[in-house]
Amino acid sequence: MGQRWMWFVMLACQMTGATGCTGREPAVSSEAAAVTLPPHPVPTPEGCYSKFVQQPFAGDRKVDIVFVTDTSGSLDNEENAVADALDLLVSRIDPLGDYHIGVLPAHGSLGPSTGLLWKGMIELCPTCTLHDPGAAGDELKEKFRDLRSDPDGSDPASDGGEMGMYSLHRMVTDRAGAGENTGLRPDAALAVIFLSDENDICGYPPITSRVQTAPPEYHKYDPEQREPDEYTRTCDQIDANGANVLAELHVYRSAQPVFVGGILYDNFGDDSVPRYAALKDPNLEDEIGYGYRDMIGLAAGISADLALTTIDVAGFNQKIVEIGDAVAGQLITEVVLDHAPVVPQTIHQYNLPEHAPVAPDPSDYDPQTNSVTLHSPGAAGDWIQINYCPPVPPCDETHDFCLEDDGPSPCPAPGQYRKALVTGGTPFSWGGDTSCTRCELDVNRFDVPNNTWVPTVTAQVKRNMTFTFKFGVAGARFDETRYRFTYRRFFSGDDGPPPVKVCYFDVYRP
Repeated sequence: MGQRWMWFVMLACQMTGATGCTGREPAVSSEAAAVTLPPHPVPTPEGCYSKFVQQPFAGDRKVDIVFVTDTSGSLDNEENAVADALDLLVSRIDPLGDYHIGVLPAHGSLGPSTGLLWKGMIELCPTCTLHDPGAAGDELKEKFRDLRSDPDGSDPASDGGEMGMYSLHRMVTDRAGAGENTGLRPDAALAVIFLSDENDICGYPPITSRVQTAPPEYHKYDPEQREPDEYTRTCDQIDANGANVLAELHVYRSAQPVFVGGILYDNFGDDSVPRYAALKDPNLEDEIGYGYRDMIGLAAGISADLALTTIDVAGFNQKIVEIGDAVAGQLITEVVLDHAPVVPQTIHQYNLPEHAPVAPDPSDYDPQTNSVTLHSPGAAGDWIQINYCPPVPPCDETHDFCLEDDGPSPCPAPGQYRKALVTGGTPFSWGGDTSCTRCELDVNRFDVPNNTWVPTVTAQVKRNMTFTFKFGVAGARFDETRYRFTYRRFFSGDDGPPPVKVCYFDVYRP
């Protein structure tokens, strides 16, 4: 995680006074699938937050499945194989689950059904009118055929309907509340499955000449030349690999699981196999599912290769079974935090009842979505706790830490307050108006090789005194060094041991 973000969020705290910026009042948040908190949680650090999520139980899952389908004529050759695959996929889902199944046309900015589910949902659950996965699969096949036979099911402006990522983007943003999408449930897991025999138009810039079809891309020529206009109109809103659309899906479903898969041409295979060789023929439209394939990879999803329908039917069906099993057994892998901004270095994941962190890894945090990727999602029914801290702004324009009678304010948790190394040592200052008879400030450096705290500074604190010390990074082998300071307060006439406040700060090498 870049340090520019850390200093930006510190500035944002000081300017906006956002909730959680002071770091003084810890908070516990649980907005996941359970009402009660788990037993024996990990303590929340002072001034920080805890987020709890519980993995859904097997056999008690609510899942919305959205098939995002190419509606262009080129898919006619694969229509039966795709329809049968949909039937097989739905038949593999958990018969005890609660499923809403819909079809989203892959229309572009001018399409009649962009971001809108096609003619309602198929509801499948033990208490629903439809409770047989096989019957649901048959209904899905009919809905798929209806889409391809209805004039409103195509979008000529996007070459027939080849804008799956854009249509999905619209479904979860400005059209999330549309009447056609009312069957989508905020408390259900979400499974998105792309169906296409081509790339998403936003997957790479359309070409204008057959000479551009050379390897390694093997781009296909668009003889009607509709794709360039749609690309210009729309694709500045969509990352070529679908990264921003994937982020929107996680925000859209917050603490619920999100799965992304596909049925598409996903590799070039061996030239000796006719079906794969055809994918490299610039005179055919069938081509690799760029964009979709990349987004599935980012989501760690599964895709079934359409080429296998004419080469290895058993292998294709096995992939469809894997997708169905993944949809039915989804676990939460991405958790949206309840407070922002956040210092990434303070994020710790715990798989309860264990109190050892699974992985305190700043790279798990995405500031764009304010979400954390779980290293280990556990199993059905397991509880996950995530502790995290807001940035700590300096206590005033003069000092890093203000010493008060009840201790430093704010008092940073580990990783919560960091400053860059400067030549000659990075200065930190303590100041304040304490009323103690005698106070003591002890600063220790963490010695990584020996896993011990080493005394660095000890100072007597007097009333209205400012202390400034310079600190560096210990050793050429390290990019960051952690320090802690202990504030001991003594009053005349106090009985018992003095109150102690322990706070942390880090110096990092820019």
